[in-house]
Amino acid sequence: MLWNELLDHGNEPFDISFSPVLGVHPFLKLKAAIVHACDDQEDTPLHVGDAGICPSFVDCKIARGTDVGHARFATYTMSKTVSHLNDTVEHFQLVLDQCPISHPDHATALTNLAWARLIGYIRNYLQDIVAATSLFRDIASAASSCLSLTHQDL
Repeated sequence: MLWNELLDHGNEPFDISFSPVLGVHPFLKLKAAIVHACDDQEDTPLHVGDAGICPSFVDCKIARGTDVGHARFATYTMSKTVSHLNDTVEHFQLVLDQCPISHPDHATALTNLAWARLIGYIRNYLQDIVAATSLFRDIASAASSCLSLTHQDL
């Protein structure tokens, strides 16, 4: 599918179907938007189609860094080249460094980095299992603290 075909759907979601796998017909429901970058000099907010305004320049950088990390991971998935996985880990680490614990995307940044590191360890590219398990512990800790806050409100 070409970019123009994606953008021709406007603000409406659409399905992309794939070949059947073991009798299952997988598909993705997508919604495309045109993104206009932030203006560094005037700190002009990011406009994302009709979806709203990016709250801050930092959020723009986090979103963009996450997208680059996912693109690098997709490249790694197809090529199985260690340098692509290393790029993935670096981008996800940069995103995590920009997300304080109080940021709403902090848990997602932790999860992305943890999975990339775990895959590197499983494939024998990265030798440091402690880094991956530490990230997963941070995720579990954050989840349990959110659950305890939720139960206090009941």
